[in-house]
Amino acid sequence: MKVSRKQWLLSWGVLGLVIPIVLMVNYRVCVAHVTDRTQLINCLWGEEQVILWPTAVMLMPLEAHPTPFAVVWFYSLAVVSNIFVYASVGLLTWFFVQPFVTLDPRNRDNCR
Repeated sequence: MKVSRKQWLLSWGVLGLVIPIVLMVNYRVCVAHVTDRTQLINCLWGEEQVILWPTAVMLMPLEAHPTPFAVVWFYSLAVVSNIFVYASVGLLTWFFVQPFVTLDPRNRDNCR
């Protein structure tokens, strides 16, 4: 399988976009279907959310009764920042996986 650096970084960036969306949908589903606060805490992820969406800490200013514009602004900022974080991780991993994903399997001369 031959993968270019651009494809690799784009796939990591898309992953950085999809994960916050999935976590936001998960939160909305939990809030809609849970009646007890204890069930809500058990329904939501804990440390995994911070690991998967590290820029979610940018949402802390929304705890103090924000305006609708502030909500949109901070969520957009957190998601876009997460895309850049994931693309940066993808760039760092590219240097390790590059020899394995850029080989053309039809050309056996690359293996020597």
